[in-house]
Amino acid sequence: TYPNLTDAASFNEKVSYLYIAVGERDTVSPPANIRRLKDSLDRLGIRSTLRVTSDEHSWFNWRRYIAEFVAGL
Repeated sequence: TYPNLTDAASFNEKVSYLYIAVGERDTVSPPANIRRLKDSLDRLGIRSTLRVTSDEHSWFNWRRYIAEFVAGL
């Protein structure tokens, strides 16, 4: 089951690293929506990392995101 988002302490205990990444020109996941998600997580007290890059939804960015995600584990 998924951790309960309303219990930040429990969520943060179960999910040690939540990494969110988006490109400024991304049309698959518009950056404004991703920023609202990050703001909501912050308000709930859920730890997360947001990475916004200057490009779009591309393999170049995916490779960068994967490298950063793995480095954060």
